[in-house]
Order: sequence, then structure tokens, then C-alpha cells
Amino acid sequence: MGRPAVYHLGRLRLMMPALMGAVLLVACGPSPTLTLQLGDTTIQVIAGGTGSTEATITRGGGASADVTLDATGAPDWVTVSFAPATLVGGDSESVMTITTDGEDPAIQATSFTLTVTAVGGGLMASEEVMVQVDLLVVRGTLVDIFHRPVTGASVSVDGSTPVAVDAGGVFEVPDVVIPYDLVVLEVANDWAHVYQGLTATDLTPMTTNGVGSASSANVSGDLSAPVGANQLGFVCVEGIDKVVVGTCDTVGVGETAYSVNPGWFEGTAAEVHVRAWVVDMGAGGEATGYPFQGQTALNLTDGMVALADVALEEGPNSVEIDFDVTPPPGMPLGTVMVLYAYGENSTVAFPLGTPSDSFTAVLPDYPGASVALVGAASSTAALVYAWETTELSDGVVDLVMPEPATQVAPANAATDVNLSTTFRVDNPSGTPPTFLFSGPTTFLVTTSGNETTLPDLSTIGMPLPAVADYSWQVLGSTHLASVDAVAYGGWYPIGDLQLMVTGGPALPSGSIQIANPRTFTTE
Repeated sequence: MGRPAVYHLGRLRLMMPALMGAVLLVACGPSPTLTLQLGDTTIQVIAGGTGSTEATITRGGGASADVTLDATGAPDWVTVSFAPATLVGGDSESVMTITTDGEDPAIQATSFTLTVTAVGGGLMASEEVMVQVDLLVVRGTLVDIFHRPVTGASVSVDGSTPVAVDAGGVFEVPDVVIPYDLVVLEVANDWAHVYQGLTATDLTPMTTNGVGSASSANVSGDLSAPVGANQLGFVCVEGIDKVVVGTCDTVGVGETAYSVNPGWFEGTAAEVHVRAWVVDMGAGGEATGYPFQGQTALNLTDGMVALADVALEEGPNSVEIDFDVTPPPGMPLGTVMVLYAYGENSTVAFPLGTPSDSFTAVLPDYPGASVALVGAASSTAALVYAWETTELSDGVVDLVMPEPATQVAPANAATDVNLSTTFRVDNPSGTPPTFLFSGPTTFLVTTSGNETTLPDLSTIGMPLPAVADYSWQVLGSTHLASVDAVAYGGWYPIGDLQLMVTGGPALPSGSIQIANPRTFTTE
């Protein structure tokens, strides 16, 4: 019986090294690890602004402790934050944000290296990132309401000496910290516009002064067949290489002749198509079909008198589109228009009969066409224009007109108003209001808030007159969501709206809200 015991003991001796090795492997295992990776090796920031990148950690070897992120090496006017600052459990990503304080007098163009660390569970990982801080060069072109360059003005940034725009309306101001205030100044016209809190460059600020003349021509001719009973002819001039406006004429029953006077704002020549439709008319004065169409090409020059007959052929199919308009509360709906965009640069208003706030219109069914529903509403307090533009294929156009901003303070006919008086509005849309102060001088202020004061521009040539009568209004556009957008898209896009309703291109959806004037007298 003793031999088996000796046999098993020998086996055990032989197995001991392998067993010990396995135990050691289990006891030692892979070591916990922590690595850190940044999304960028260089981050560029405009002085006064922010920059960001992703910070990603990778845990290994069973590491599971919370990890805290931090950064060192930034100047005193720079703050570095992480969201989240601590990565818990399985979290592995955070956003690092670098914020520069534009109000700190020490801020400057510079570069520095940030050392980013990740610490947790006795482990640490680090990475470096180069941060380049640059001053902004503010560039732009001053334009009129039709986006043509304007001369004879100057600009000032944060109270600096005004810089004159050049012959093309172009200006440039270097070494700017954001956010900044831009003043567009026309001393000869006693006019100034202050844009508060800008952060962008490549601007196109707008002035209502200096609107120049347009090139124009006269185009006339005949349709190849008379307009039939219960029909109406439409002849429009469509700009091919530029926007051409003022471009449609109607042709009555039994007639063929038309005459239009197209105008344009770019150069002295324009390539155009003369387009014609013969429209079937319903008993209510609305379009019901488009049996005939035609077009011919033409090259126009300023002052030209051109003849262009149009051969008619079979017209396009038609499609029914449903339209709904919701005016602002307490503001009756006035004018309603449907503008049919049949080309990149052109629209036409076919007859609607007597449209209400909900109606159906019959339009030509051209592939790629779009349609804009335009409404106007007014009250004793304000006027609102709004438009909704969609693809024709959508089949439905719903226009919800925005509620306008209205004045809150000071009261109408206020006296002793000075540079400390607060002008405040109720602004339901939340988009930047433009305050318009009209009197011996004209001041405009566009701001992101709902209140402002009269600007003190005495150091740059436009002091506030004493004991002077003024009116003030507030304007806004829901499609201009920031002060930067207003300085780029135009504080008063009435020119764009005028172009669209007189045959120019369809606009992206938007609005213009104008509060009726209140008055005040300066001290």
C-alpha cells in the first residue's frame, strides 16, 4: 500500500514549478495603465475668444479609478477648463476649453505651451499642446441696401481713430480683441451705426445713404398668338448672369404686345431671358392653369431699346400648393403675395384672386422651382413683413409671422434725455434689435440685449445735440440671429425684400419687424 503514496508525492514534486509559475502570473497580472490623447497639437484662438479640443483617456490593465484633468502653463489672462473635469467610471472623453479674457489689459498676441495632465488611482499621463493667440484683423465692405459698395464713410473699432473706406467701400482695422464694437460713421450725413459685441470679420455693414442709380433698358415685342378669352398673358425678363428687377408686364385678352423696363445694379450690361406665360383665369381672378409658354434670349445694355418677340408653345403642367399664414397676435393680416421662383435670379407673382390666411394656389410645375409666401401685418404699435420660402415639391407653405419688438421705456414724448437714459424694448423673438434714433443726427445701435443708451460719439465727430427733438424705433429680423449676422446680412433687409417682390431672386425665409416711432427731447 505504500508504493502508491510514493508515486503521488513524486508527481507533486514534478508539478510544483508549473503550479508556482501559474500562481505568480495570477498574482502579478498586467499592470494598470493610463494614457492621454488630445484632439489637436495646436489650438488657434482669437484674443478675447475661446478655443477647444477633445481630451481622451484610455485605461488599461484593470485601471478603473476616477481621473481628474488639469492644465498648466497658461498666462494669467487665460482660463483652461474641462467638461467634465473628472472622468468617472467608464467615462473617457472631456472637452478642454481655452478662454482668453479680452478685458484684461495684459492680453496680447502670443503663443504658449499647455501641459495637460490626467491623474487618478496612483497613475498619471500628460500631453502638451501649443496655443497660438492672434489679434483679429477686422475687414469689411460698406454697402447700400442693394449690397453695392458705398464710399464717403469711415469706421472705428472700440473708439479708435476712424479709418476711411476706400473707393470700393472696403475697410481694414488690425490688432482687434474680441468682442469689439464697430462704428460706421458718415459725418457728412450726420449718420452713425454702432454694432456692439462683434466677434467676426469679413463684414458687409449696411447704410441707407448713398443708394445709387441702376442700369436699365426697355424691352418690347409681341407674343406669337393673341391671349384668349378668360386668359391673361405674363411677360417677364429673367436675369441670367445677375439680378434683374422691375421686369413683368401683363397682356390682355386679344392682345399680343408687351413692354417692360428691366433694371439691374451690377455693371452696364445684362444677359436675360424674356419669358412668357399665358395663364387660364378663374372667376375669382386666380390662376387655374398655364396652357402656353415661351422664351427668347437677349443681351441688354444700359439705355438700350430692344425688340424681342416670343414664340409660344405648350405650357407646363400645373400643381396645387396650400398656403397658410398666421399673423402676430393682435396684428391683422394685410397684404399676402405668392412669389414663384422659376429661375435662380427671378420670381413672378401669378394672380391669386383674393387670398386670405389660408388658401390654395395653382402654379407651374417646373422641376426645382421654389415658392415664397410673403405676408404683411400691422397695428398701431408695429409693422411686420415676413416670408417663408420652400421647394415647390413640398406642396405646403406655412408662414408664422413673428411678434415684433415694442418700446418699453422711456415713455413717449420723454424730455431731458441724455447719454445715461436707458432705452428698453420687449423683444419676443430674442434676435438682436437695432435701435434707430432719428433727429438732427441719426444714430443706430445693434445689440444682443434688449436695452441700450444713446452712443457717445463726441470723440469721433458726432456729439449728441442738446435740446433736440428725436424719434426712436426698434427694428429686427428673425433670420439674423446674432450681431455678427446683422453686420454681415444687413440691419434693414428691405432692399432684398424689394428685389424679391419686383422680380428678383427668392430669399431664404425671414422677416423685418419695425416698431412705430416714439419721440423724445434731449436735455
